Amino acid sequence: MKNKSFTNLLLGIGVTNFGDSLFMIAIPIIIYAQTKNNLLLSISALTSVIPIILGFLLGPLFNKMVSKKSLIFLQIIQMCSVCLVFFVIFIGINHYNFVFIVIGEFIFSLSNYGSYILTQVIVPKVVEEKELAKANSLLTASRNIINGTADVISGILVTVISYFSIFIFDLITYFITILFFAGVEVSNDKGKNTDQVRLRESIKNYRTQIREGISEVFSNKFVVGILIIAVVLQFHTKISLITVVGYFADGGKSYLYGIYFAVLLIGFSLGSLSSTKIKDKIEFSKLTVGSYAFAGIAWLLLVFLFKEIGVLIATFIMTYISGIFEILVVTKFQEIYKDKLGNIFTIFMAIAAVAQIAGLLIAPFMIKLFGNANIILYLGILNFIAIALYALNSYAVRKHKEKELDTI
Repeated sequence: MKNKSFTNLLLGIGVTNFGDSLFMIAIPIIIYAQTKNNLLLSISALTSVIPIILGFLLGPLFNKMVSKKSLIFLQIIQMCSVCLVFFVIFIGINHYNFVFIVIGEFIFSLSNYGSYILTQVIVPKVVEEKELAKANSLLTASRNIINGTADVISGILVTVISYFSIFIFDLITYFITILFFAGVEVSNDKGKNTDQVRLRESIKNYRTQIREGISEVFSNKFVVGILIIAVVLQFHTKISLITVVGYFADGGKSYLYGIYFAVLLIGFSLGSLSSTKIKDKIEFSKLTVGSYAFAGIAWLLLVFLFKEIGVLIATFIMTYISGIFEILVVTKFQEIYKDKLGNIFTIFMAIAAVAQIAGLLIAPFMIKLFGNANIILYLGILNFIAIALYALNSYAVRKHKEKELDTI
């Protein structure tokens, strides 16, 4: 894809993702090393989820912040939050100053989330519509590959270099990212005054835009159908994530947990890259129902027959399909909503995040009641629940259209 702005955007995202991964891997390790306190670790982990849930409140602002200045601004905010967190680390974490760690991590997560949303909104502004699917697949695949690679490298770096070196290395990644983002030319960059007017207008109509965004999501049956699938799958993923730890350990194969994460990464990345090949070949609803039905059957059979190895194969199939699904969905949203994209994305992701938290909270109780083996096996049933709900939604859409035709 010969597009300088997109190339700069892609490279900037790649570098900042590496810096983000380094920070997010290093901080929990450092917190535990200094405090040996699991409660503080849990509180720290929550800071990465809460911004996603609250993010829909910022959707209207993201719609009006579509510029390279905004991307650069968010990188600067991330740098400042990293400085705050490491300042506390350097003086030594305790129960009194830990609040500043939480504040720093929250600001970091919020700006990181904002940067993600903005890059999704900016993509249609820097590439032609016919190139959207390809651009999205490249972005998603590169994100996953870089994140996975960075997670491994970060885990090693934390153990072999000093905290100060990690801090400096992290800051360097954000400086490099800013240089790349400075080379992104967004089609609606119109200068400071226009941006300020837009921002004032956005704040003035804030509540209206949030209500409109929520209405857009729930009044569009196509989006509701996608949301149903996404919510159930997020629930599935988080329960699986918790359950496989004990499941592999019970079978004396704890080492498979690392491979499990690699499978998640590879499956999703390959699915993302494959999406452009099938974008216009199969009707979206047929692809959704057929692929997830296949994945559900495969999950039940593979886990039942091959146990731990079956989980890995089934997970690959699920994530491969999910990789395709995400790119097609993102591309559809970019085509449908255009200037409302930030609002729609943030609301959509907030609802999905609630499903993630529900999965994380419910998983321990389900495991206690039914055991790891039963939970991991019957997770495949969730696919059919998602398909059934999706089909009911599609049926409602058809009935609504029939009524409209009858009244004409």
